[in-house]
Amino acid sequence: RRFTAFLNQSTKEAEYLSRKLMEISIQKKSLLNEQISHFSELVIKLNSLQETITLPYMLYMIGVGNAGKSSVLNSLVGSNVAEVATLPKTWKTDLFFKAEKENNKSVKFLFRDNCPEQYYSTDEAKKVITQEEEKRENSEDLIDKEYRKLAKNFTTTEEKSGLKKELQDKLLYRSPIREVRWALTDLMDSTILDKFSLIDTPGLSQSNAGTH
Repeated sequence: RRFTAFLNQSTKEAEYLSRKLMEISIQKKSLLNEQISHFSELVIKLNSLQETITLPYMLYMIGVGNAGKSSVLNSLVGSNVAEVATLPKTWKTDLFFKAEKENNKSVKFLFRDNCPEQYYSTDEAKKVITQEEEKRENSEDLIDKEYRKLAKNFTTTEEKSGLKKELQDKLLYRSPIREVRWALTDLMDSTILDKFSLIDTPGLSQSNAGTH
């Protein structure tokens, strides 16, 4: 309880300082801008910590892409709560926890920037995620198209590899969604979610935005 109170006070102070820093007029190319951005991320992390500290212990599923993390998670829960695909497509963190009662807006979306969290029904959440995946796939198709058009101007493998990376940095769509929290109600009487929250993570070998 003492730590929770300390964390709450620290978060309030960090939010106050972040607002004050944002009010300062700073030149666009100032080195201070990057530090202000880091400070804003700290506020997000502190708020997230306040929320998650009351949840059950977290059990993380970690491994390379398409190694079966989601399948293991589904087996532990006893129902198909995590999407399983033939290709690795997990680009966010999915947190699954047991909810006492059903909620019309039972899925919470957290974002990489300062955008406020958003709540959706399960069907709405799946639709949003599908749209984000389509944006990613469309950007990958565009990268392939541009690469085929420009690669003929280069001869060495190193040059072509550099071109591919440049196009990915410039054109690859990276979703602002960093975490999705699913409140589950229709579960077996006895489930691992009685004692743990389960976290499905992006594959270690996949390319993800930032270090999250």
